[in-house]
Amino acid sequence: MATILVADDHLHMRLLIQQVLELAEHNVLLAEDGQKALALLTEHPEVQVLILDINMPVLDGFSLLEQLRVRGSSLPIVLVTARGIDEDEEQAQALGATLLTKPFSSHSLTDLIQRLLI
Repeated sequence: MATILVADDHLHMRLLIQQVLELAEHNVLLAEDGQKALALLTEHPEVQVLILDINMPVLDGFSLLEQLRVRGSSLPIVLVTARGIDEDEEQAQALGATLLTKPFSSHSLTDLIQRLLI
């Protein structure tokens, strides 16, 4: 069982991801923007995977990812987006993150999390 932090500005998406991950027996922390996710990461060093929406207010997913990498974090990070832009994929890979395009199945999410936890 892993602790996973999910940051997405859409409540419905946060709750949906939370439900999928909890059914897979993971602990889930929720944040509605990147700034709150950063605060939760400080409070919860046990977080093993971070799931970030790219488009969030205050601090977007790429900005948070960049901050974490500059600080030396090697935490597995999944960026989720509905945009499907090649540049997003390239930027995610360059920063050592995985891009997951919405909509995605619960199975693809749990499989990805399992691979990242190995």
